[in-house]
Amino acid sequence: NTYESEFVINELKKAGYTIKDFEDCEYKVGELPKKKDLLYFNGIGGFDEKKNEYVLYPSKDNLPPVPWANVIANKNIGSVLTETGGGFSWLSNSREFRITPWSNDTISDKRGEIIYIQDEKTGKLFNPYLLPCANDGFYEVKYGLGYAEYVSEIEGINSSLKIFIPVNDNVKISILKIKNNSEKKRELNIAYFVEPTLSYSSNGKEKYIKASY
Repeated sequence: NTYESEFVINELKKAGYTIKDFEDCEYKVGELPKKKDLLYFNGIGGFDEKKNEYVLYPSKDNLPPVPWANVIANKNIGSVLTETGGGFSWLSNSREFRITPWSNDTISDKRGEIIYIQDEKTGKLFNPYLLPCANDGFYEVKYGLGYAEYVSEIEGINSSLKIFIPVNDNVKISILKIKNNSEKKRELNIAYFVEPTLSYSSNGKEKYIKASY
C-alpha cells in the first residue's frame, strides 16, 4: 500500500530515523551473541556501551525474577514493553486512558498486544519475542533510548521487530522484518492481536467499545 508506506517513512523521519536504521537488523545463523562484551552482564543482560543499549537474552529457562520493562513515550502517548513482549499502551494518561489493558501483577507479565506468526504448512505458532508462544531458539532484546528491538531465530525463520513512538505524533510504530534462513520454501501468516480497553479498567470496557466487521 503506497499510502501506508509513505506514512511510515514520514513517521520515521519525524522521529529522527532513516530507512538505513532498519536495513541491517537481522541475526545471522551461527553467530554467537557477544555477551562477554556487555558491561555488567548478569546472566540475562548487560549494557552495550557502543550502541547505548541494554541487551537481554531471555529464554524459557532463563528469565529475570520479575519483568524488566522499557517505557517509550512522548508527551501524549506511551507504551510499556517487557523483555518477553508484554506491556500496554496509553494516550494522555497512563491510568485513565489505557488503550490496551494493564495488570497489577508484576510476575505473570500479561499482555494485550501480541504479534503472531504461523507456519501454514506445519501450523507452528510463534512470536517475534519470547512469549506467549515460548519456543526453543534464539532471542535477543535491545532497549534503547526511545525504542525497543526484538530479534529472534525460530526454526530457520529470522524476525526483527523494532517498536518506537515518534516525538510529535500520537502513534506507536512497529516495524517487523522477516527472513527465511532455512533451505525450504515457507508460507507464513502474520496477525496482530489487540485487546482494546479504552478506559482505566478492563471491567466494563464494553461501554466504550463498538465493534464492526
